[in-house]
Amino acid sequence: MIQAGKKLPAFSLPDQDGTTRTAKDFLGAWWVLYAYPKDLTPGCTTEAIDFTALKKSFAKLGAQVVGISPDTPKKHCSFIEKKDLQLILLSDTEHSLLEALGFWGLKKFMGREYMGVLRSTLLINPRRQGGRGLEPRLGGRTRPGRARQVEGTGLSHARTARSGNRGPAIATDAGGAADPGSAHP
Repeated sequence: MIQAGKKLPAFSLPDQDGTTRTAKDFLGAWWVLYAYPKDLTPGCTTEAIDFTALKKSFAKLGAQVVGISPDTPKKHCSFIEKKDLQLILLSDTEHSLLEALGFWGLKKFMGREYMGVLRSTLLINPRRQGGRGLEPRLGGRTRPGRARQVEGTGLSHARTARSGNRGPAIATDAGGAADPGSAHP
C-alpha cells in the first residue's frame, strides 16, 4: 500500500464520458479518490450515493470526489444515470493505478480467492509534493456513513491546509481505530 506523503503515481485514465483524466486535472484542490470493486452492486451503490449526497460539503472546501474501479466508461455512465450520481468515475480496466496505489490484491469470498479491488480511500493534498501529496488512506468495508467519515477527515485536513498549520494527519479505518503509521512527519 502506498504511504502517506508520497507522490501520486502518474496516470491517464478515461472517466465515464471517455474523457482522459490525469493527476494534472485535479491540481490545486483537495480531492478524495475512492476505489470500489464494481458498479451497480449494493455496497458500491451505497458508497456512491453517500458521496453524492455530501458533494456540496466537499465542494465548500474546494474538494472533489472521484471514484475508480475496473469497470468500463460505458458501465460507469449507466451507473451514474441509473443512480443519479454526481461524481467523476475513472475506468481502470487494466488496474494500472489501482495496482500502483496498492488497491488491487488478493481477496477472499465464500472460500474462493481471487484478485480484485481492495476498497480504499485517499485524500489528495494539493499543497504537498508539488500538489500531489497523499494524505492518510481510509480503508475497509463499506458501511453506512462511510462517506461522512471521509468527509469529517477531509474537513479537518482542509481546515489545517487553509490555516497554514500542518498538524497531524491521522486517519481512522472503517472500524474507527487510529492508523499510527499515517501521521505526517
